[in-house]
Amino acid sequence: MGKLRNNQKGFGAVEGILILVIVALIGVVGFMAYKNHHKTVSSSTTLTSKSSSTKSVSSNNQNQPANPYADWKQYCDTEGKVCFKYPASWTQNQNTFALSSTVNNVSSTVQSPDQAVNISYDYPYVKDAGNTNFLTMSIDSVPNYPNLKIVGGIYTDTNNLAQYSIVEASQVTQAGLTVGQTSQFTNTPRFGLTSDTTNEPYQFVAIDGQQGNGANTLTAAKNWFSSTEAKQGLLILQSFSTQ
Repeated sequence: MGKLRNNQKGFGAVEGILILVIVALIGVVGFMAYKNHHKTVSSSTTLTSKSSSTKSVSSNNQNQPANPYADWKQYCDTEGKVCFKYPASWTQNQNTFALSSTVNNVSSTVQSPDQAVNISYDYPYVKDAGNTNFLTMSIDSVPNYPNLKIVGGIYTDTNNLAQYSIVEASQVTQAGLTVGQTSQFTNTPRFGLTSDTTNEPYQFVAIDGQQGNGANTLTAAKNWFSSTEAKQGLLILQSFSTQ
């Protein structure tokens, strides 16, 4: 009986050890499985995050508008402290002559290859202004210059001359210009950069260069505004900046 009891105690101890070993193995296996799973999830999350970031950057690049002035040239008038951009394929010329011993007049012209648009910039522009019938086609802003506007329209009393002009925003209000309607408006548009009445004015316009000396039909004048060259002319005026 004593041996049997001792054997039973021995078997009980062995079984206890086996149970502990089994529990320990289960714990180790479970820990390794958890660790591998956590690593896989973390790696998957990182890849997903990188993928989302890449897609976001790609999406932002696609949403960025193309620069309309890419590869354009820039002209700057050192007298009037004004700059503007124009297509590299267009021709640009400048004339300078003395108005007095202290003041020089600077006149710059830019012309499209097919001569459909003539850009004229003058500083200072001192010609007296008069009013005539003007059919307003568009009113656009000048970026970073809230006091200026670009008015597109047709001088119906002057051979239906089509033209974009930079003017002071106050002139647009005073003349009551409304797109699609005819109003009395200055036939020599010009503008100043300050409220100082002694400030010499500028003129910066884009004109239908194919009109010539003959009469232009109203339909042809309207169609000019939808041409590629006229749209580039508008962009030139919108590139206006001061030094």
